[in-house]
Amino acid sequence: MAKKIGELTTAAREALVALQNADASVADVKAKILELHPELEKEIGDSLSSTVYRQRDWAREQIGGQRRRAPVKAKRAPSGPNTLERYQMAERFLTLCGGTAQHAEEVLGFLEKIDPAELRQAFDAWQQLVASAGNAQKARQVLATMRDTGMLG
Repeated sequence: MAKKIGELTTAAREALVALQNADASVADVKAKILELHPELEKEIGDSLSSTVYRQRDWAREQIGGQRRRAPVKAKRAPSGPNTLERYQMAERFLTLCGGTAQHAEEVLGFLEKIDPAELRQAFDAWQQLVASAGNAQKARQVLATMRDTGMLG
């Protein structure tokens, strides 16, 4: 077991350096690991994200950057959700993603490539399409017809 963890850690380091980005998304690191080491596909699991996060500082040093230090924060009223709210939000997100960390990671990897304003516009457009079509199934049929007739690319 320790050997597999070592192989995955080594592969994560190699992927971060190959990407030349110590802050690359877990999804990008996973893709690079699979590209460089397809034999590790079965070893990649829910622990990949924590492995990648633990290797970021090491990768920064290898790439030539400096360790990123947490900025000193001035004491002020918290602007975001408190710890309990964050856990509850994460739990809801995980539930929405089918209850598996792998699906949640894939969704996060997908979402981080999308501008939040574009995501909001797409979501609003989907809701309007569902409302006008009657339900989600009919909305999918409308989209399929539009694709088949060349109305959508």
